[in-house]
Amino acid sequence: MSPHHSSLAGLLHRVTSVLASVGSGNLKAQSFAAQAVAAVLAWILIYAGYWLTFLNQYVLATGRFKFPYPLAATLIQLTVSAALYTTLLAISRLWRPDSSDRYQPLSSWNQHDGAASIGSVLEESRQRHSKGPTPAVIIQRIHSWGKQYIMLALVLCAKLYFSNCSLAYSDAHNYELAEIIAASLLMTYTIAHANDELSSLSITTFLIATMNAFFADIKPNIRLPWEVILSLVFSCLLSAAFPAILIRAYGFHAEPATTWSQRSEDGDLAPALNHVSLTERLRISLELLRNAVLLSLLLVLTLFIVTGEILSVWRNYYFLGDQSFILIMAASGGLTALTICSTLLLVQATSPLFVVFVPVMKILWRLWWYDSKLDGMSHIRVVVGGLAGLWFSGSGSWP
Repeated sequence: MSPHHSSLAGLLHRVTSVLASVGSGNLKAQSFAAQAVAAVLAWILIYAGYWLTFLNQYVLATGRFKFPYPLAATLIQLTVSAALYTTLLAISRLWRPDSSDRYQPLSSWNQHDGAASIGSVLEESRQRHSKGPTPAVIIQRIHSWGKQYIMLALVLCAKLYFSNCSLAYSDAHNYELAEIIAASLLMTYTIAHANDELSSLSITTFLIATMNAFFADIKPNIRLPWEVILSLVFSCLLSAAFPAILIRAYGFHAEPATTWSQRSEDGDLAPALNHVSLTERLRISLELLRNAVLLSLLLVLTLFIVTGEILSVWRNYYFLGDQSFILIMAASGGLTALTICSTLLLVQATSPLFVVFVPVMKILWRLWWYDSKLDGMSHIRVVVGGLAGLWFSGSGSWP
């Protein structure tokens, strides 16, 4: 091998090592490069969430289209997302890692940093019957795995649908307020169940950021019909629950790539996943997202046909073949796929609480850069909330 190819392979190995280190859930204990990758993922989620909200609001409620069919918009977003995930998964399967990155036998995990293939896992389970799962445990695991998939698909399609409903029948500010309330709800749940894992400083900075974002973004004399209020409530609850359900489903989906002996006593997959290669982890993530989106697409398509909305859309809207409409909806679907994927990657690197807190930083960033109607007090709230949010984000002390 030439020196040029050798140096290139070494650089690629270093980059993959950094990316593979992102995902332990303890951001404070990771390297600076891994923390930088997590910060980039957070900014991707902020930008993707902002433009997704903007495009959905433009198509569903404003602009020249005014397409008030949230279920149809959800169907289009899931279709584009499924196509993108399927394409990326097919491309990832063409990847052939270098021999140094191939899976190593499980017996050599203590000497090397290799990963375990599914075949080696099965071989070890045959050799270690006493440590392997019994058939009853396997059936129970399959049942739990199926429940996780169905739960993830239901939450995903419901989250997208109620978010689109909120943007179609109300202002984007109301949807942003629901995101802030979702972060507050998850923080309340975390405080009640974290067993003092959160410091008082983290709780204080979180409350300062969310309260300042809420009062800076709220508008006076808000009057909403009960349908919009119901959509905002469901959107709030589902946004708070989605990251935790997503990472739990990822853990169940990643079970074949790990061993029973590598897990902690409470079944935590994090120690075992540290031995799985980056290529395998990316493939696991793409498979999970593709399968969840396809199942969600099937559910939404069934509702789209049963409710008769397909006939209403076909009869009443002549611009379905308009190039600009197709381009905007394709971009909306691509941003949806990017948002879901970045959510999964970021929740692996940090925690569900931090992922739900990211929209709060998005709102503060939008108010600072794009809202020219803020008064002096609102500017102070945005600055104070932004500083508190940066402190909370940089602390890395999330359960």
